[in-house]
Amino acid sequence: MDSHADHSVLGRDAYILEEFFGEKYHVYGYDNKSFKVQHLVRGALGYILEDGQMVILIFNNVFYDPELAHSLLNPNQMRDHGIIVEDTPKRYDRESKHSIIISDPYICIPLKIRGYVSYIPFVKPSLKDIEDCVHVEMTGTWWDSFSDDFRESELAAAREVAPVGITQVYPVDPDVLSKTLLLSRDTAEETMKITTVLASRVYGEPRYTRNGHRFRWLGRRHLTGRFFTDTFFTHPSLAGHNAVQIFVNENRFVFIKLMRSKGEAPYALRMFIDEVGIPDLLISDNAFEERSIEWKRILREFNLRERKTEAYKSWQNYAENAVKIVKLKVIKIMEQKGVPIPLWDHALEYAVSLNNCIYHPCPRLGGRTPHEMTTGSTPDISAFIKYGFYDHVWYIVMPVPKFPEPRRKIGRFLGPSKTLISDLVFKILSKSGLIVVTSAVEPVTRSDKDNMAVNKLINDFDTVIHTLMNKKPTLTHPNCLKLMWMITETKILMLQMIKKFPTYRRRGQVAQYYQPGWQKSKPGWQYIK
Repeated sequence: MDSHADHSVLGRDAYILEEFFGEKYHVYGYDNKSFKVQHLVRGALGYILEDGQMVILIFNNVFYDPELAHSLLNPNQMRDHGIIVEDTPKRYDRESKHSIIISDPYICIPLKIRGYVSYIPFVKPSLKDIEDCVHVEMTGTWWDSFSDDFRESELAAAREVAPVGITQVYPVDPDVLSKTLLLSRDTAEETMKITTVLASRVYGEPRYTRNGHRFRWLGRRHLTGRFFTDTFFTHPSLAGHNAVQIFVNENRFVFIKLMRSKGEAPYALRMFIDEVGIPDLLISDNAFEERSIEWKRILREFNLRERKTEAYKSWQNYAENAVKIVKLKVIKIMEQKGVPIPLWDHALEYAVSLNNCIYHPCPRLGGRTPHEMTTGSTPDISAFIKYGFYDHVWYIVMPVPKFPEPRRKIGRFLGPSKTLISDLVFKILSKSGLIVVTSAVEPVTRSDKDNMAVNKLINDFDTVIHTLMNKKPTLTHPNCLKLMWMITETKILMLQMIKKFPTYRRRGQVAQYYQPGWQKSKPGWQYIK
């Protein structure tokens, strides 16, 4: 650690990823007399965690001197990127952790002492380590140690200007919120300062009761900055998803689209434009699905600029690192909650939605959430505060069953749903393995769990779900049968319509004749079996 340096300098223990030859700088030593002509680089240092795994620490906008045996790191350059650096030895401050703390993903790197100098035992990573290990950005892409912005921000911090304009309609206990969302108390407190809770349900007694136009980009939200995108694959989920298209920006905002094949990537791009907006620039690798004809057509249609990364340099795409971070969050949720593997897609949607709405200790965000910094609107977390992911809940059966069958059933909470127009609508895993989307949801209270009859319902539910999820996917599963019926009925109906009603082939009119039964024909009505 070198707190007197105004720039970090990497030595022989670093792996250089990129070199920028555009501008040259005179780098002076401590005597301010001798200097070297150098240029900026982007390099990587390796650090071995306590469990034996290596993490790759990426340093942007730094100098490189191969004559140095060890790298010299500027603490303020890392602090400017949101890294917590506590370099005060514990002998001078008992409360100091004397560590470098990375919040996302959480990594604590303890500092060692040699004499009065704090240091980190780095190792030089190999190319294979850089490709396989998790990357963490330690410094930002911009750093000017002589800028007046630092003085102005220091004065603003001294005045302790508090954010205004955000009010909590329904107060939430930070301890309860941290336990429900699997967050630390500090993160929960900061999240409540920058979010709203405008809706809350009060539980008492148990309940029993277009036309297209040419300038399509004019009607979409325009986003400032760059977005990165990538595709990753995994095991098939219960709904048949085995691929994900991810979009991420430098404000840590993440948008995903679940896919059943990589051929749905253009559709994911269209969904991103409709739901999030049109960024200034979209950066992707040279994957086949991201250079297809349909992908390019959508880019032209919405006047969206695109750039490709260089071959075999995956670190140029920020989405590659975001994929690793998102996967770690999903694995944490599934391990702590005991979520079956076929439900990974719901855990992924929950983790991404929560990531966009919580506080991140990043100076770039300025104490705001990724959602607000990207879209300009304050996020509302009313749908997250009552239930944790995969918690047991009651839900009301619809339509109303016949007397005396119970109207409430046990299910598992899979997160909020955005498919219906109503607010506070949730996805519930039923005992049959199907996903029920409803707003009639109540928590399973402690008194319910003390009831032997309710405990038996919960145990029976968990046994059935465990058996169902551990089976290999077959065409006899209710979801598969429903999907096969929809595909079969749609194909038969469209073939019959094209054969009997050739005048109704235009797009947009097929949807009128989706349901089997009585269909309109000329001159009257005709029944299609």
